[in-house]
Parts: sequence; structure tokens; C-alpha cells
Amino acid sequence: MTCERNSACKKCSQEKASVVLRTKDPYCQGCFLKYATHKFRATLGKSKLVRPKDRILLATSGSQSSVALLHMVSEGLSEQNNKRFLFTSLAVHIDEGAVTGLSRDERVEALKAVAKQAEDLNFPFYTVQLSNSLNLNPTSILDVNAKVEDIDLNENRIVAGDEQLTSLFCKTRTLTSKEDLLGKLRQNLLMAVAKELGCNKILLGDNGSQLAVKLIANVSIGRGAHLPWDIGFCDVRDSGVMILRPLKEFMGKEIAFYCVFNKLSAVPLPSLSTKTFRMASIRRLTEDFLFGLHADFPSTFSAVIKTGDKLALPTEGSARCVLCKVALDQQNRECSSQQATQFSKELVGKISSKDEVWSNDCVLESDDPSGSDSRSQGDIIGGSMSSKAGCSKLKDCLCYGCCLIVADMDDGGALLNGILSIDEKCSEAAITAIPLSSNLPCGQEKS
Repeated sequence: MTCERNSACKKCSQEKASVVLRTKDPYCQGCFLKYATHKFRATLGKSKLVRPKDRILLATSGSQSSVALLHMVSEGLSEQNNKRFLFTSLAVHIDEGAVTGLSRDERVEALKAVAKQAEDLNFPFYTVQLSNSLNLNPTSILDVNAKVEDIDLNENRIVAGDEQLTSLFCKTRTLTSKEDLLGKLRQNLLMAVAKELGCNKILLGDNGSQLAVKLIANVSIGRGAHLPWDIGFCDVRDSGVMILRPLKEFMGKEIAFYCVFNKLSAVPLPSLSTKTFRMASIRRLTEDFLFGLHADFPSTFSAVIKTGDKLALPTEGSARCVLCKVALDQQNRECSSQQATQFSKELVGKISSKDEVWSNDCVLESDDPSGSDSRSQGDIIGGSMSSKAGCSKLKDCLCYGCCLIVADMDDGGALLNGILSIDEKCSEAAITAIPLSSNLPCGQEKS
């Protein structure tokens, strides 16, 4: 049984319904906004992970979910609210225009629009180029800009970074691998920026609809073991920075109406899958399938998310993937999906030289008479794409999902060397926080 929009609000029974959720729950504008605010605060409160003295990075892309997250946090920090948030927060935007095909003028306009979103809600705003994830600047891990006016996209260093980043994605053959790679680079960069700015937590604007698509897509691309980190409320793969997803309980429709009722404007930015057909990538196909199913069965997204919440965390290991930073599966199983896949390729006689990189039977050739490998992880990766002898241990540095990304690239050595270099610098060097601007949100204090 469906409910009409001219029905009375189910909460107050006085006002006409402005929005109908789950085809049967009518809400007026005022009650819907109270419902959304309570859900957001309850999600953060029941987790008991956010502390008054926390310094939190708000990742913003300019999308509806991002600007809704900024607005909800800003409302919680407001002095008019009796139970206001006591943590300190700032907004950070990653410029991905070099990958998505935007011109330099379009990128500058997009940066100004996203910066205005943050400034209108009284958040200090920072932006960083995605090319920093490849560690192109030899003197600094990151280049975080506090003012959009100070950014010169024609600067030689930024141009060089954009060219290398574009070249890396051009060498990646499928859109599925490109989207997966972009997600990992973005996450690594956010964690590095958080450490640079002295933040111990990151809030992402991923809503329930997006996470449901991500759950099914990740299972399809070999990342099923990492779902509790990738789609769960809390991601603690990095001991120094905790990632939280407070909009996990919100569906895309709820976020859209929240923005409409609060007169929040999103910044339309293209993605890698913009204007592509439904079969262009695994994520694009999964999105088309789930949204089509959701049209007839409104509980589709919530059912997928609840199923994902039941997944247990895998056993932590000391070794971690150098790209996505999840714990590697070091258990010696007699049979695994990776071994089964390798066996099938060998059985049909279609194994290629690149597939041999991931073979479980490969043994690293070493000059050490004892048979041990005295080279560093970086030496192994550095030689992995240039010599057959040096490529056999890559499976010890990457998880299965990241192995598939590198196997789909014409040259993955540069990527892995850059990521490993950032990882080593973050662990060895003490990172100094950049001084923040003085226009802190109301209710916040300088740390």
C-alpha cells in the first residue's frame, strides 16, 4: 500500500506531507528535518567514538551527501543547540579534475564553489591535488592549500603531477580498475592529509545507497574480505586516523530532500563513469541493477546494508597491503579463491606472463645463499615490473583486489613505488600540522 503526498504527516498529524519515505511514511518538512537531525546525532552518539577534544576532518566533494554532512555538523556545532558538538572540525576537498577530464578553468571554478559551501557554514577549508597521492613533491608529503586564490594550476609542479596521474590512469585498461584505483588513492590521501593537519578522525559523506552499491561491487572485484572496513560505520585500518561514515543510515532520497528543504546547493562534478553505459564497469552495472530493484522494492538498500553489518572483521595481521592498507591474509590454506582462479587459468592454457606474477608457486630468486631476501619491500616492488626475477613477491605486498588493479595496468611499478614511499615517510617522519585559519566554526576552540 502506497501513501500519497497530500496525506497528513505521520508524526504531527497536522501538516500536509512534503515527502514520503519507503512508499508508506509521509512527513511534513519540519518533522522530516527533525527526523534527519535525530538520526544523524543518534548514529554518532551510539557509537561513542567521537570525543569532545577530537580534531575531525570533513571530506567534501561538493556532492549532495557532502554538503548535507557539512550542514549537519555545522548545526551540531551551533551555539543555539543545547547539546552541541564540542569537537573541532575542518573541511578538505581533493581536486580530481585531472582524472575526470576537467579543464584547468573548470577545476578552479569547481574549487571556488566547494570552498564557498564550506565557508558559508563557517568551516576552515583546505584543498589538495590528487597527484599528491603519488608523492611527486620530493620535499613534502603533501601540498595542502588553505586559500583557493593561492592555487595556480599552471604551476610546473602541479602540471607535472597532473601529467603523471593522467598517464597512470591511461595505462589502466578497464573502467572497473580505474574506479577502484581512484578510490584507494583518494582514501590514502585523505588519511595523509588528516595526519598533516593533526586530525585523528575523518567523516565521510557516503550514504546508504552508495554503500549498498559499493558492497555488491566490492564482492565482485575481489574485496569481499575487507567489507567491514570499506562499508562499515568505522574504519580503523590506520591506527592513527579513524574513518567514520555517519550518513550510513541515510538513503540517497533522504539526503536529496534534506538539501532541498535546507536550500543547500551541490556542486555538479563529473566522475569516471559519467555518461557511460550501464555495462561500462562492475560498479556502474551494480548501481543500475540495485536502483532498478529499489524502484519496485523500497527496502533493497537497507537490506543490503544490514546484511553487510553482520559480516565479522577478519583476523588482524602484521603485514598490510601497501595500496589499500588492509591486513593481508597470511593463512596457509590448502585451497583459496585465488588459488582456484590461478588453477583455472592454467587449466585452460590462457595464463600470461603477467598472470605469473601472482602465481602461488613463484619463488623469488635471491643472491643470498641462505635463501632469505635481504632487499627492502621497495626494492622488490621497484624491480617487479622490469625483471621477472623481482616480480614474484608482489603478492606478499598487495591484497587480492589490489593485485587485480596492478595486473590490469601496463606499468604498475611507478604507482607502487610512489604509494610505498608515502607510507614509509608517514611512518618514519613526525608530521607537523599546518596552522589553521582563524575563522573556526562557532563553538570550536583552537587546539
